[in-house]
Amino acid sequence: MIGKQLGKYRVEKKLGAGGMATVFSATHVTLGNQAALKVLHEHLSDQPAFRERFLREAQAAASLRHSGVMQVFDVDTQDGVCYIAMEYLDGESLEERLLARDQGSGGLPAEEAVAIVTALCESLAYAHQRGIVHRDIKPANVMIGSDGRVVLADFGLATALDQTRITVEGTTAGTPSYMSPEQIRGEQGDGRADIYAVGVMLYQLVSGDLPFQSDTLAGMLQAHLQQEPPPLAEKVEALPEHVARTVEIALRKDPEDRFPTADAMLACLGGDATAESMAATMALESLPGDEQGVTRPLASVEVEKKQSSWRPARYVAGALVVALALVWWFSSLPDRQNDVSTDSDAATDSMASMAKEEVPSMASGVDSMAAMPGWSDAFDANVHGWDETTGDIRRGVVDGTYEIEIGVIDQAVTAHASDGGMYGDLEWRAEATLVEGRPETGYGLVFRRVDARNYYVFGVNGLGEWSVWVLEEGSWRELRGGPQSWTGHPAIRIGERNILTVRAVGSSISLLANGEQIGEVDDTTLASGGVGFYAATPQSGEQATSLVRYDQANVSRR
Repeated sequence: MIGKQLGKYRVEKKLGAGGMATVFSATHVTLGNQAALKVLHEHLSDQPAFRERFLREAQAAASLRHSGVMQVFDVDTQDGVCYIAMEYLDGESLEERLLARDQGSGGLPAEEAVAIVTALCESLAYAHQRGIVHRDIKPANVMIGSDGRVVLADFGLATALDQTRITVEGTTAGTPSYMSPEQIRGEQGDGRADIYAVGVMLYQLVSGDLPFQSDTLAGMLQAHLQQEPPPLAEKVEALPEHVARTVEIALRKDPEDRFPTADAMLACLGGDATAESMAATMALESLPGDEQGVTRPLASVEVEKKQSSWRPARYVAGALVVALALVWWFSSLPDRQNDVSTDSDAATDSMASMAKEEVPSMASGVDSMAAMPGWSDAFDANVHGWDETTGDIRRGVVDGTYEIEIGVIDQAVTAHASDGGMYGDLEWRAEATLVEGRPETGYGLVFRRVDARNYYVFGVNGLGEWSVWVLEEGSWRELRGGPQSWTGHPAIRIGERNILTVRAVGSSISLLANGEQIGEVDDTTLASGGVGFYAATPQSGEQATSLVRYDQANVSRR
């Protein structure tokens, strides 16, 4: 890319890279002005959804004209490459400034931290008034110019509130350390999600520590949902009370309890008691009775559903029904039982529907299938009898891949190769990509499938977590037996393709992601069966559709 010309800009050197794009310094070939070019990663440029999201970034940012917002000059495509030309700022990111401080030296001086956050609130107030939410506020996206100007950069996750939100390959808007509870739940949210992120950053700036810390992604997300941060007054001496109060209000779990606008946060940060009392009144009115201050531990329970079948579930323990709002985080494997409608007579083999019918092709020819040594499938055609359905649950071979698309909430579906054979000791591997859906969407591999009521599932989700289950006579059991059904692991790629592998020999079951073993369990429930795929939508939320794409499947005997 170095030396190449994109539009009127000559690319000079690489400045950095993110999940969607690489940023280069460039020079306008006619005017000689310096600019920063954000270039969409080549492997994403040919994906329409990614391209739309990338171009939407430019449209959102280009509509903003404010000294505290990185200015966008141009957006275009050339030779299949999408790029944005934007303001080049000589300086450093806030993240770089924090990293340059000596370890253990604490945060920035309170005056400096307040000045930075004040500038951010002014920029966000301007953007929010124009219907644009950033959704990824963090120190890396805050630039400090050599002249001291504080600029909010990278509206890469911004979406105009009157437009449809795009979620691609399991990504969710935001960075875990700064994500609001509503973002973690997969909700679209509004400007108060940005206020929460600024509250996290203000806490970090004055104390030197993040308010919520964990060694795992799952632990970090759970902390945002349930825990209260250590009081700033205990961490920072002589901190002005109104600064600590601003952080406390901004970090409230319910967006209704936070500052309603960035202007209100700005007023409180400046010591306006009216802003403080307004937010305090909002908080008291929104928490009825003994809900105030309650910390609700998580517990694993089983709940009987409308067809009297029992399913695995992860509910928030406690007497209050409102606690069920937290269940989504553990809900990639469904715990509800819904009717499934398709446009096909084929039985829908689903965790949520508990279909009792077996696809006839699976029952026929078992003796001959049992002798199959193994096979590979690049899905150029449906040669192994994969399920084909349409409607709210669509399954089928599409353009050299196998797709499962689910258009309803709280539904899980499996698809199996009815002509693929029966395997006991096996290695079952496939490439899997969460193309569309909220991050808690689950997807993975089915193995040792006897029928619609008996099989194993190895699943991962868009949060980078994994789990392994057995369905035995219609009842679900997580094979590790502990209270945590889903566990984060760095080998699972978030927002990217994952190569999932199951190796089962006798009762020993090894689970791998991208060539790295992430788990091992021992279970004797099912000795042999067929193979297949799994996908599931979350239990609740606005966005229902999930699309999972599988490719390069391979099964062999061990």
